[in-house]
Amino acid sequence: MTADSVVVTGLGILSPLGPDVATTMQGLLAGESGVRRIPEQEWGKTPIHLSAPVPDAWLEELTETERRRYDRSVHLALAAGRQAWRDAGAPEVEPTRLATVVSSGMAGLSNVAVALERWRDKGPIGTPATTVPGIMPNAVSAVLAIELGAKGAASSLVSACASGAESVAQALRLIRNNEADVVVAGGAEAVIHPFVLAAFAALRALSARHDDPAGTPRPFDRDRDGFVLGEGAAVLVVERRAHAQARGARIWAEVLGAATTCDAFHLVSPEPDGTGAARAITAALRSAGLVPGDVGHVSAHATATRAGDVAEAAALRQAFGPALARIPVSALKSELGHSLGASGAVAAAVAAHSLHFGFAPPTRNVSEVDVGVDIDVVRDTPRRLPVNSAAAVNSFGFGGHNVVVILGPP
Repeated sequence: MTADSVVVTGLGILSPLGPDVATTMQGLLAGESGVRRIPEQEWGKTPIHLSAPVPDAWLEELTETERRRYDRSVHLALAAGRQAWRDAGAPEVEPTRLATVVSSGMAGLSNVAVALERWRDKGPIGTPATTVPGIMPNAVSAVLAIELGAKGAASSLVSACASGAESVAQALRLIRNNEADVVVAGGAEAVIHPFVLAAFAALRALSARHDDPAGTPRPFDRDRDGFVLGEGAAVLVVERRAHAQARGARIWAEVLGAATTCDAFHLVSPEPDGTGAARAITAALRSAGLVPGDVGHVSAHATATRAGDVAEAAALRQAFGPALARIPVSALKSELGHSLGASGAVAAAVAAHSLHFGFAPPTRNVSEVDVGVDIDVVRDTPRRLPVNSAAAVNSFGFGGHNVVVILGPP
């Protein structure tokens, strides 16, 4: 721990379990499910009738202009970003030393679908003027930069479901490279739409347990059958420790290290033996100056797909070796669904909170851990974390993207 180390001073979350960090964490620690049945009138448009949405009522602070002008992913990013900024104490920082890195894997896709329907119905006159701003992937970061007056870097990284975690990794790089003192980092995703559900269903990636919404998804379970499409956002205020200490800020956690790799194997399937993901874990530990035994918790990517969970478990065994037997593993998507590009940022925010208070959330719906997994999955109740241990956040995406962020206690 040095004055130049990088810390988290603000957290903001909107999830299917709550409109803020406290409510979301309460639901996670209680093992609640955010999965819901899709309204019956939508069933004919998609073979999948499950999703994990954020209720519209949790976006009440948005103005009518913001609702009309921006895509829903930006709505979520704004709400989570405002939470995080308030939580951090609205730090005073030279504008050119303040950056935003907020990302999305498929931002604006549902907006495209709606605009296309209107164009088909009415032609050019029916095309909304908000279409282009609504489909810009960088809007989730740019809108927050405008709101906060951030004149440093303002970027959005598109690495599929690893986008949010890679934003946190980029925040660490910006501060370590002395390009910023404070970075607002995270991810947002809102693509629960019949077209998107049908597209993922065509890949056989989604759970079809329509008669038991709360009983799916089932990460690492023998009977898993895919993920549930969710939505949400998480934003972290990441700051140079000296800057945080100078203003007396509360610190949630320290960002110790991060790494990114690529499987270079297949566009939508993970490398079966988990080698690429294992390299990311090992490189992230090296970036943090840690060894496997220093880690006391893993927040797994764990989408509950057949191939993905086995590959991740193999990666954990390769990277942690014998130490893995003493490391509890949580899988948040069992409660929250899979919010794609936001999921890694949500996992990082939850891990920061978990380290601060010393408890890892449980994983729902694990009746029998698959024989090909063989890891210590946190089940049923929260698990107390070892004092002064680190947490590894895994986030993987289509294209073979592997991102691992290592967080430590405050």
